[in-house]
Amino acid sequence: MHRPKNKAAAVPVARHRAAFRMLLAGPTDFDRCVHRYRAFGTDEANRLDEAGVLQFARVFPEGRFLVRVAGTGGLAAPAARVTILGTSEPGPAIRRRVRDEVRWRLGGAFDLRPFYRRARRDPVLAQLVRRFRGYRPPLVTDPFESLVTSISAQQINLAFAATTRSRLVRAYGPAVQTPQGERFHAFPRPEDLARVREPRLRAMQFSGTKTRAILGLARAAGRGEVPLDDLSGWDDARIQECLTAQFGIGRWTVDWFLSRALGRPDAWPAGDLGVRKAVSWYYFKRNDQSEDRVREFGERFGEHRNLAAHYLLVGWATERREARAAMK
Repeated sequence: MHRPKNKAAAVPVARHRAAFRMLLAGPTDFDRCVHRYRAFGTDEANRLDEAGVLQFARVFPEGRFLVRVAGTGGLAAPAARVTILGTSEPGPAIRRRVRDEVRWRLGGAFDLRPFYRRARRDPVLAQLVRRFRGYRPPLVTDPFESLVTSISAQQINLAFAATTRSRLVRAYGPAVQTPQGERFHAFPRPEDLARVREPRLRAMQFSGTKTRAILGLARAAGRGEVPLDDLSGWDDARIQECLTAQFGIGRWTVDWFLSRALGRPDAWPAGDLGVRKAVSWYYFKRNDQSEDRVREFGERFGEHRNLAAHYLLVGWATERREARAAMK
């Protein structure tokens, strides 16, 4: 049976440090952008501490690195303070990669200005963009992480999905350790999981279907059947054809991949229960609508469907939370 590799003695220590400040696209509400990383419990691959600092590990050819990102400057002049701890010196190439990733993670790919202009013509969105100004949906840089995250969340409580996923990360994610002894894990790569046997994931409380889907994807990626690094250059239809050919991946997972991994502006995850509930809540007097009806309804948002979906979700979740609090 394959065993996890993360033995305490084998974890390298990050002793080299670099820090820099980077400007962010405005407006950016940093705290709201990173809130997702603790909304459903601890995310072992994307830790958000009590001070709102995002921390994640990365493996590059030069070594292993821990990245810490803190928001500064506020909505008017948003910026981030980035610290890198590495097993080797975080030179210019590493700093560029980290800078690009931070910008992507904080939704820098989205241009909010045309979306906000269009939103003024929609009474619902007009209210939401005023209330949640600067919210940028966080994006995922690793396509494998994005797909496994969606697979783990299929048809279950999102908090439980985060728990099982964190077990996977601790068991198989490449680790790096601070000089003080705190350990962080990057999300497992396909090669980290390709030889893992199903009982290991079943022991982490992944269902049989999800276990088969995760390991099957890892092995397919290793064989080149799913060229994860190439998908960003494909059109939506080709991506859907490739991914849905894999066991356990359907249109819901593909929609979220287009939305949160590739940041496609017109991605519209109509099959997501939350999106359907939010659309029903705001536009149909809380009367539940079918996936087909919601998918068709998304056309009204044009090339801004991705942002519209996220603003509807954050608004719906906030209003439900406030309603529950008012009843206590």
